[in-house]
Amino acid sequence: MLQVRFKKFVFYFLLSLGVIIIILWVRDGGPARLFERNFSVSELITDDLIEVSVVGVLNDSLTNAPGVVLFAEEGKIALVIQIGTAESMAIQLALNHVEPPRPLTADLMKTVMDTTGTTLLLAVIDAIENNTYYATLFIKDGFGAVTEIDSRPSDAIALALRYQAPVYVHRDILRLYGMPLGNPFSGKPRKT
Repeated sequence: MLQVRFKKFVFYFLLSLGVIIIILWVRDGGPARLFERNFSVSELITDDLIEVSVVGVLNDSLTNAPGVVLFAEEGKIALVIQIGTAESMAIQLALNHVEPPRPLTADLMKTVMDTTGTTLLLAVIDAIENNTYYATLFIKDGFGAVTEIDSRPSDAIALALRYQAPVYVHRDILRLYGMPLGNPFSGKPRKT
């Protein structure tokens, strides 16, 4: 008799749990997500974002701390962000198209995302607080829904390189922390 009651309890418990999961899925737009349209990267980019290219990784001559060098063609501005040693290696390997013998964190993340049908659309370095940069990853799932995920810029860049996804920096960050490069004139020397 006790065994029958236990089986009924388990049955109703699992049934209730299933109903709760379905209710939460519907509440979060689950059925609608099946018919969502696909986003393009251009729909996610605002006028405040500037595309940058990842130039490389360098070490600070005083502290020997690694930093990733980003370059914005628009405005000819360079931005250097200090990163960790492991992240600098992940970025360097991706820039040089070298596959490590064992997967690094960014490689593992890409494998998990590929396996689950998600992809990285773009990475955005969008804030700085207390000398710490913040980034956001824009991930598209198999249903076409786009999710924003908080990230460290170094991880965002390493993953973006593996996906060959664009990297953007907020215009204010480049304006305040970037280094203007190049001659502001047409390249012709001025006579004095």
